[in-house]
Amino acid sequence: MLLDEPSIGLDPSSKKQVWKNIKQLNQEFGVTILITTHDMSEADELCDRIAIMSEGKIAILGTPEELKRDVGGDIVTVNLASTPPIMTLPKEIGNVIHSDEKSIQILTTNGEEAIPLIADFFRGHEIKVESISINKANLDDVFMKYAKRRLGDEMYKATRRTRRDFVRRAR
Repeated sequence: MLLDEPSIGLDPSSKKQVWKNIKQLNQEFGVTILITTHDMSEADELCDRIAIMSEGKIAILGTPEELKRDVGGDIVTVNLASTPPIMTLPKEIGNVIHSDEKSIQILTTNGEEAIPLIADFFRGHEIKVESISINKANLDDVFMKYAKRRLGDEMYKATRRTRRDFVRRAR
């Protein structure tokens, strides 16, 4: 059975019922189900194997657990009281994967061990930390790792083409 975005647009209660029915078809009746979805929580809940595609090609394939493990650790989010100056985190803490005005996300192998190092780092730079939280990697993180760069490249190419076409028409 092929299902394309089986729960898109549904309220949470209806979504859970659809998921329950899909699982029942698979488990009780042995129906093989191929699902296409952009809802990573849906893929995580329903799928035994997941293929993440980018540019029409499979970028990575595996079980949900394998894919999440592939991201490489925990994501520690640090919320700051003010915008920090530009600085580099020590490698033993982890890698900054996202930052904005007052928030930094750090990919680290072990969030519990990294928190004291992170707190000491910001304390040493006299930057007030409002909160620190740890999240395990999820399928959204996997998608961002394997598809984000390619999506960004495509946006750049499209913008470049648009500029080139505009210049040609202006001549």
